[in-house]
Amino acid sequence: MNIMKKNMFVAKLGMFLMMLFGSVSIVNGADLVQLAAPTITVDGPIKMIPGMEAEISINYESKDEYSGYQMKVALPEGLSVVEEKDEEGEIVYGTLGDACSAKYHASDISFKDNEIFFIVFSVKNTMLKKGTLCKFKVKANEKLAKDAKIELREVMFAAIGVTSGYLTLPEITVNNIKDEWDANEAANTKINEALMTTMTALDAADATINETCLESLREGYLDKLADCATVINQKGMELSAKYAAIELTEKDVEDFVAVCAETQTKIQAILDEAAAMTKKFETNEAANATFQAAFTEISTLLNDADAKINDECPDVKETYLDQLAEIATQVNQKGMELGSLYAAVELTQEVADKAAAEIKAFAAQIEAIVAAAVKAQNEIATGIHGINADFQNAEAVYSIGGVRLNKAAKGVNVVIRNGKAIKVVK
Repeated sequence: MNIMKKNMFVAKLGMFLMMLFGSVSIVNGADLVQLAAPTITVDGPIKMIPGMEAEISINYESKDEYSGYQMKVALPEGLSVVEEKDEEGEIVYGTLGDACSAKYHASDISFKDNEIFFIVFSVKNTMLKKGTLCKFKVKANEKLAKDAKIELREVMFAAIGVTSGYLTLPEITVNNIKDEWDANEAANTKINEALMTTMTALDAADATINETCLESLREGYLDKLADCATVINQKGMELSAKYAAIELTEKDVEDFVAVCAETQTKIQAILDEAAAMTKKFETNEAANATFQAAFTEISTLLNDADAKINDECPDVKETYLDQLAEIATQVNQKGMELGSLYAAVELTQEVADKAAAEIKAFAAQIEAIVAAAVKAQNEIATGIHGINADFQNAEAVYSIGGVRLNKAAKGVNVVIRNGKAIKVVK
């Protein structure tokens, strides 16, 4: 401190003392008035590791009104004050908070023998407000004890002619948490490793399902993967909060690794199920295609046979169409059986092959029915043709009773042709 600043500090201190103790002209020589002590709260505990800086606030609230104060902040071994510079480039060791008026409160903040000395006063007798009284920054080094204390000494609040007297204020606890910090960092590293492994597995599974899974099945299995990701993310957020609070332990690592292992098992199960179901669907589709080909083929044969018999065998069609209908019924029944299996995704290639062979076997029966119908129709046609031939070029036609007829009658007719009588049954 230069001579000028030292003189200013002495002047400020003297003014502060005058405010504390008053003058002869004030209070008519009465005894010093004692006011109720304000309520002072401090940060803490402050958790630090060597090399870390922390800002500490001291907070003020009072029923009685005070305009100034003095306070020494004694730092323990292992803590040093962080020197900063004000707008004028001067070194400062702390700052006033919002409990003080920037316009009407003056201060002197000095540092000596590892103590910060605050002197704050108002020449306008401006009262302190509820809020932050002052702030200062400290930095830890390797000498900081595991449990250290910042002491507030020679604390006094005052207005003109009145004082609180010296106050006993709470200490500020500073914990050197290097061991906890190191454990926290080590645990976080292991947790992140397990997390990355699991997220990599999730990403790979997502890609596999998108690439290999049937589109109709894809969304369901992607949803299952999303559920796994949600579990991991929720657990990750919980551990992230503990990491921020420097509270991670090896037990947290063990628990999270177990969750990740369980999740990876679920991921593999999802992949296996997706692959199996995709194969099942593909088999179902292929088997259905096999049966449908045979079904279409035999249905075409049935339709063609139906049309041929209707067109070419009008006199005998009923019998043979009924036979085709029986075959169609059996074919359709088999189709419904396999349709149910297909709808349930239970159709196998073996079942489809067997069913296809069964309905293909009807092809020979259908051909035989058509052939029989055609033969029967031809036989009828030949008989009619022979009868008609007997009546061609006839000289006369008589009934069995000898009555001459204009045309052949139903039953037995006597046809005269070439001078000969021939019995012809119509």
